[in-house]
Amino acid sequence: MKRAIDRHKLKEAIVIPIIVRPVTWQETPIGNSTLGSLQALPKDTKPVTSWKNRDEAWMDVAREIGKVANELLGKFSISQPPPSPLPSEENTAFLHRATPSSKSEREQERQRRQLLSLVETDWMQHLHASLAGQVEMILRLQQWPDAVANPWLTVVQERASLVADGPLTDDHLLDVYDKEQGQLLVLGEAGSGKTTLLLKLLRDLLARAYQDELHPIPVIFLLSSWSVHQPALEEWLVQELHTMYDRDPEIARQWVADHALFPLLDGLDEVEESARAACVEAINAYQDAHSMNPLVVCCRSTDYEHLIRQSQQKLRLRQAVCLQSLTPQQIDGALTNKDAELDAVLTAMHRDPDLQELATCPFILGLLMKIARNARLNAILSSGSLEARRQHLFASYIESTLYRRKQVTQYLPDQTLSWLAWLAQRLTTSHQSVFYLDRIQFDWLPQEQARRLSLILVLLFRLLISVGAAVEGLRRFGSVGGLAFGLISFFLTRPTLVKGEIEPAEKVIWSWAQVKQYLAGSLFSGVTIGAILVTGIMLLSAVSILLFFAFPTFTVFGLNVPLSSLLTDGIIVALGSTLLLIIESGWTSERLDEQYPLRRPDDGIRRSGRRGLIAGLIFGGVSCLMFSLFLSNVIDGVLCGWIVGLWFGLLNGGVAWIKHFLLRWLLWRDGSIPWDYSAFLNYAAERMLLRKVGRGYQFFHPLFLNHFVTLDMSVLIHQDVEQGQEVVDALDFS
Repeated sequence: MKRAIDRHKLKEAIVIPIIVRPVTWQETPIGNSTLGSLQALPKDTKPVTSWKNRDEAWMDVAREIGKVANELLGKFSISQPPPSPLPSEENTAFLHRATPSSKSEREQERQRRQLLSLVETDWMQHLHASLAGQVEMILRLQQWPDAVANPWLTVVQERASLVADGPLTDDHLLDVYDKEQGQLLVLGEAGSGKTTLLLKLLRDLLARAYQDELHPIPVIFLLSSWSVHQPALEEWLVQELHTMYDRDPEIARQWVADHALFPLLDGLDEVEESARAACVEAINAYQDAHSMNPLVVCCRSTDYEHLIRQSQQKLRLRQAVCLQSLTPQQIDGALTNKDAELDAVLTAMHRDPDLQELATCPFILGLLMKIARNARLNAILSSGSLEARRQHLFASYIESTLYRRKQVTQYLPDQTLSWLAWLAQRLTTSHQSVFYLDRIQFDWLPQEQARRLSLILVLLFRLLISVGAAVEGLRRFGSVGGLAFGLISFFLTRPTLVKGEIEPAEKVIWSWAQVKQYLAGSLFSGVTIGAILVTGIMLLSAVSILLFFAFPTFTVFGLNVPLSSLLTDGIIVALGSTLLLIIESGWTSERLDEQYPLRRPDDGIRRSGRRGLIAGLIFGGVSCLMFSLFLSNVIDGVLCGWIVGLWFGLLNGGVAWIKHFLLRWLLWRDGSIPWDYSAFLNYAAERMLLRKVGRGYQFFHPLFLNHFVTLDMSVLIHQDVEQGQEVVDALDFS
């Protein structure tokens, strides 16, 4: 669209909006203008659907387009191509953008391909895993137009369309998507196959995006994290592209602004209940600003119905489809003539209506088939109520995954259950669905424990800085100077430098542009530090003189220090501080992108610690050399280098590393996590209890997450060594 408008401005093409249905199209932005600046059709910009005879409306559109085409043919003959416009700044800019060989366009295409590849790698393996070992079943879809606030159609037209459309299946989702111009809400109960359906749609859209460079980039986003800060959806998309897919925020922001992104938003039901209405408002605001862009949202139907009743809020999309439960005929078809174990399941279902009700959920049916093949069906059939059978089904599946290989592991089953239950509870409390080991925060601790840990870190940071400053003051000005230097540095060290979220510094970048941007501020801050030092020493000297008159035995501070020497020290400190601040302004720490694959889940925080050590050595070494020359004393230079190196090392990754491993140690001491958490997460993923999402981990299914959240840890699964088989001691699920 943007390229068409650019060509329209250059008179290389003519853009004619055609208004099909009533819509506020005039204010739709196009570059520096709006669609209202263009001559639209039909006549008087009256929407086609508003004409009494729509055939006349389309005839008017065809007639006017024919006139424009004839004018163009009359102006340019086939043998005489349109003259090239005179070079101008606007023309040159457009030609630069349109040239495929331009450096900026090649970089944009490279970034686009990287994101497509990353999305495909992360999500298609989940699709393959979810389909592996499953019986192919056709899932039924039902259109639910009343679930959305469709600005394009009236309620009467929606209902007429619903009646006209025949039965739909999951194979028709792409057709519905195309018909509704990519604006779709996918609903269904837990375990009905919503996410699998979304992944199948993603697979088809990725194929289109690879073939068409103008196709928006389809990307799955997990809405559960939105409720933490509840930002505008555009800003949240940028944050998630950075967090989930390691994209540069500036590039991500440009994609969002240029409508180059196609969000597939999964898990509206996983947003905190009190924030769901606000989330719908944020999605609608985004949709209003990007009305021509495709957008797909996925949610549990029960939660969405509750949201509509409570808030009267609906998503402004064109259509909604709802996955239907499996029918008895579909269940029979999935189980008939497969193998003897599944025949037993089929027989049990015909005798037990409760079991058949459980099996109407595709995910549960898949679990039943797996459990039946492991000869564990009888235990489930004798579990009592429907909910008890559901929970026993999950427990049996978990038990089978823990013992599906006979090799000895370092994790006992009860430990595995306990750690996964804690992880599920923390993910639910923090409204997250994906766990990133190198991004856990202090709020994963109990509130009082987190507060104490923050205070300890602030005190430790201040002491490390103030001790070095006190030793330097002691050497140059005696005991009073050492006390003064230590106290001043202790109280000037800002606690905000070590408070806040843990932000790993996984790579460092040097930027001359940032040096120029902050040069004035660096100069001012350096001079201010030197002036504060000189003024502080003079004030201390004046106070000590007053104390001398009151107490004649009191030693006058700075009596043997000439004023010229004091001013020289102030100038040296000011110059040194200015130089260090200038260097620091161009030194930026960032997260890694996907070009730097990490072998372990905590490699990011380990890199952060190494970056902090490197930064400390570099800045400390430079400061040591500089102050040794300025002060003509190696010991004073080493002390100053210690202070500066420690400061910069902590701020460029060191603090994040210390905070992360202190947090990990406390959680390990409390028994919430194992010591080698990376190995355990990989073990849980190998046992198909978790699955990898990029650099993070997610429970294999939301139903498993809910199961672990409500798990009563008095349930212990152990292995009977004498019998060589696994037994369940107790089944007491809350």
